Amino acid sequence: MFSKALTSVETIQFNAGAQQYTINVCSCQELRITGQGVANLSGLTQEFVNDGTISFRNASTAGSATFTNFATGLIEFRRTASAGNAVINNSDLAFVSFLNNSSAGNATINLTDNAVVEFSTLSKGGTATINNSGLGIVAFIDRTTLEDGHIVNSDSALTIFANQSTAGSAAASITNNGNSVLVFADRSSAGAATITLNDFADVEFHNRSSAGSATIVNNSAFGLAFFNQSTAENATITTKGGSFTVFFDRSNGGQAQFITEVGGIVDFSGTDGPNKDHKITAGSFAGAGDYFLGRNELTIGGNNLSTEVSGTINDGGCSCSAGPASLVKVGTGTRSRCRASIPIRVRRRSTPVR
Repeated sequence: MFSKALTSVETIQFNAGAQQYTINVCSCQELRITGQGVANLSGLTQEFVNDGTISFRNASTAGSATFTNFATGLIEFRRTASAGNAVINNSDLAFVSFLNNSSAGNATINLTDNAVVEFSTLSKGGTATINNSGLGIVAFIDRTTLEDGHIVNSDSALTIFANQSTAGSAAASITNNGNSVLVFADRSSAGAATITLNDFADVEFHNRSSAGSATIVNNSAFGLAFFNQSTAENATITTKGGSFTVFFDRSNGGQAQFITEVGGIVDFSGTDGPNKDHKITAGSFAGAGDYFLGRNELTIGGNNLSTEVSGTINDGGCSCSAGPASLVKVGTGTRSRCRASIPIRVRRRSTPVR
């Protein structure tokens, strides 16, 4: 459609009564939109097919258009541009990029076949829905946020938060299905999001990352793992039957609430504690599942919740750490029906722990 390598316009408007169009941006061509963006008043779906570059800049928006982005295609949003209410189908190694303070708006973004969506430099997920499958990659890097958005990962897809990025507010959600992977690294946080693991999905925290105040439901045969100096912080973590939540290296339970159902396991035997002195913390334990402390001293109760543990609290665990372990109770909450095979002592005064 375009005869020049670079075509720059302020607005592409489809008036009321306009027919349905398909606008093609070919390889080695760039369509740059710098004003209002795409305005569709036609009532019909207007489609852009791209294996070149479509660049939304300033405060422009993708409107309600449908974009098919494939092969060498790049769709980028810069400054305060927004994906609006668009549908973006991203496949075959194609790339969608959000930079600066841009937003995914309320768009629906579908990834397949090794496609990539990247949020960088303070960009936001808005209320967008991202369906990530077929080895797709969604990356939040450099202080970005999912905000109030939603991600569904499946079929070996990867989503990563890095460099102080966050999974967003309590309205945000991430669902990991199949054998997909969700990674938090480099001081990133799960924020207040709801994170659900199913099937053989994997969620990992690395490099001083944090589970924040997220609600995490672990229903995966593969499980939830904390590495390096990461922390569960103030999260609520429910480990279902047949699932594992494990801690390695110098990771810690923070003040998280752990709810472990019958057949579920939470295992601290692989961590030496944040100071490598085998002293770790957790906010509270509950449920009919099993907890393993390795040879660590666990200080528990700092979240002041009253809980019931009908499962067991043990030394040892999956990391060949035979114990002995011990448990120190602090805080104002009470714990009932606890079957502990380790020494328990109570501190009458609560001690701040992380």
